[in-house]
Formats: sequence, structure tokens, C-alpha cells
Amino acid sequence: MARERVVLKSEEKMDRARAADFLEDLAAKVRTGELVLRQDDRDVRLELPRELVLEVKVEEEEKGTGVKNSLEIELEWYQGGGGRPSGGVELA
Repeated sequence: MARERVVLKSEEKMDRARAADFLEDLAAKVRTGELVLRQDDRDVRLELPRELVLEVKVEEEEKGTGVKNSLEIELEWYQGGGGRPSGGVELA
């Protein structure tokens, strides 16, 4: 049976401009293939392969206070390369 281990998790409220800045910085790091995420006094270093699987998911969830929307962007890869292909999405 496969096990999943959460190495780092963060959830933070911020304005749209700051979120966009973070995503732009993240994109630049992904482009280089090396990424370090820092939380408190802990660093998580990632070496990204040349090919990744990009997963994009949009969800709507009805809550007691209204409809909660989410946009999830996930990069996946296997150590040593490889990955599962699927239908793509484009920014319009």
C-alpha cells in the first residue's frame, strides 16, 4: 500500500498581488529546475526534472456561509523522471 508523507504544508491569507508575486517567483524557480521552500527554520530543497506533470483543478464547494471556490495547481514527478500524461489546459 502506498504511503503519503507531507513534507511541508502552508496556508496563508494574502492579497491577490502578493499571491501573484509568489507564483511568479515560483515559476522562475521551476524554470531553473531548483527550488528551495523555507518555512520557519526548515528548508525543503527540490530538484525538478526536465519534464513534469502539471495538474490544474477548479472546485466549487457549498458551505454554510456560501460557495467556496478553489484553484489548485500541482506539479508532479517521479524521482528519476517519468510521469503520467493527461489532457492539457491552456491559459486564455
